[in-house]
Amino acid sequence: MPGPTPHWPIPLHNPPEVVMLGHAEHGRNPVERFQLPGLWSLHFYRYEAELFVDGRHICIHPRTVGVIPPAVIQEFRYHEPKCEHTFAHFRLPGHESTRGLPTIPAVQDLGRRFELLHNHFREAADWFRTAPGRASARVWDVLWQVADPPGAGIDGEPITYHPALDDAVRLINLNLATPMRVAEVAKAVGVSNNQLTRLFRQRFGTTAVAFIRQRRVERAKHLLRHSTLPIRVIARDVGLPDLQLFNKTVRRELGKSPTDIRNASE
Repeated sequence: MPGPTPHWPIPLHNPPEVVMLGHAEHGRNPVERFQLPGLWSLHFYRYEAELFVDGRHICIHPRTVGVIPPAVIQEFRYHEPKCEHTFAHFRLPGHESTRGLPTIPAVQDLGRRFELLHNHFREAADWFRTAPGRASARVWDVLWQVADPPGAGIDGEPITYHPALDDAVRLINLNLATPMRVAEVAKAVGVSNNQLTRLFRQRFGTTAVAFIRQRRVERAKHLLRHSTLPIRVIARDVGLPDLQLFNKTVRRELGKSPTDIRNASE
């Protein structure tokens, strides 16, 4: 009888070293038992099977993803003669302690998120031979999304966000130096002004206008602390070229003037 799914602490502070990444088919042998002494494994499943790992019995079904650390014995019992999946075998840099590390379940049902993450993972597999660094970065991102999923909605499914939200955030981050109106951002990502505002409130708990202001102030704070750029140049580079407005905005958001923030870092 299936039992509780084990969770593993996983060191994701640095990108993985991907050793193998691709598509495979199992099931010709009804039972397979193996371990990877030095490698983690990540599998996106599209089939029904049973997995015995760490003394636990876990059911696998389509839209589940599995992550197993090195040296753990895995025994698969297949229900079908052709069991297709996409997989990665990789090394992760060691960590002195497991304290503070995110944990990741041995098997997790991704629900509606499966197709999106699986498509991202398949792209990584396509890049593996020609652009291994890009593939490694994508696997790293997928691992983080599996280890740190969004909260569940009222139906128990993980909350998913409108793709326009990611496009809007990317657009904002790339254009902080230029004047931006929320209506223009909404039009560029294909949603209405009101819908974009709802999306920002749902995901970030704030309006799109406030989000843009926060991003500008965050960028300004970084440049004030870590660069020698003149304050007037920083103000221009974060889209607040009016020095009086820049000073007022920074003080309101951070509680200090730009000059005080710069002096504190010296």
